[in-house]
Amino acid sequence: MESIEKADDDTGLKSLIDLAEACPKFLRPQLDQLFAACIKVFQDVNQEDSWRHLALEVVVTMSETAPAMVRKVAGGQLEAAIAAILRMMTEIDEEDDWATSDEAADDDSDSNTVVAESALDRMACGLGTFLESLFFCKSCKKGTSFISGGKTVFPHILSTTPQMLQNPDWKWRHAALMAISATGEGCHKQMVTYLDQIMNGVLNYINDPHPRVRFACCNALGQMSTDFAPIFEKKFHGKVVPGLLHLMDDNANPRVQAHAGAALVNFSEDCPKNILAPYLDAIIGN
Repeated sequence: MESIEKADDDTGLKSLIDLAEACPKFLRPQLDQLFAACIKVFQDVNQEDSWRHLALEVVVTMSETAPAMVRKVAGGQLEAAIAAILRMMTEIDEEDDWATSDEAADDDSDSNTVVAESALDRMACGLGTFLESLFFCKSCKKGTSFISGGKTVFPHILSTTPQMLQNPDWKWRHAALMAISATGEGCHKQMVTYLDQIMNGVLNYINDPHPRVRFACCNALGQMSTDFAPIFEKKFHGKVVPGLLHLMDDNANPRVQAHAGAALVNFSEDCPKNILAPYLDAIIGN
């Protein structure tokens, strides 16, 4: 495990990824220590990004190929892994020309933010069927994580994102909204129960002062329109459609405008005709 942390040679990490894909049971005897070492690496902002990405990939791949084993052997590491991924999602750079740049040409697939978003999505899908929730034991003096019913990813998102959304740093608000987008598919059964609570939070950021947070809000609304159709459309059309139409008038930020339009397309695709009809004039006029 020391070689993983020293970052001398990435051959070891690449071999671990290969093993996680082809023969995950081989790693079972050292799985808990392996997860702890990998988490230590990818949460360390002083490490090389490529090294952090490889360490994260080990954890994600294991979560996809052997979720039941991960739950049983390394379940105690998962809360720390998710927390570290959320922090990595805040590692996003300020770009003066972001609002007017071409999104298709702006290929940042190797950025820490995008890598972390993808990892959270994959972990939510991979662990969704098998994992149990980690909650904070308030009766313990020091606070102890223990296994109880439900799933792991969504409870942590539910408990963490409200604080992230209140952070004065726009990067944390952006990360929270992108996390909600990323976990909808894998945590569908849990999230659908909390849609009202989640939407009460998300909709507040349609008018966020930072354009990239508004962009992330569009992303969340568009993704949830797909993941939770048609329940989402039936329950929230009165706020979602006017909100997205409002953002489509954000002439100072064409990238936000375009994403609002894309989110509205997602919303419209599975929206019952009788619900969508009253908004057609406003949509066409926009």
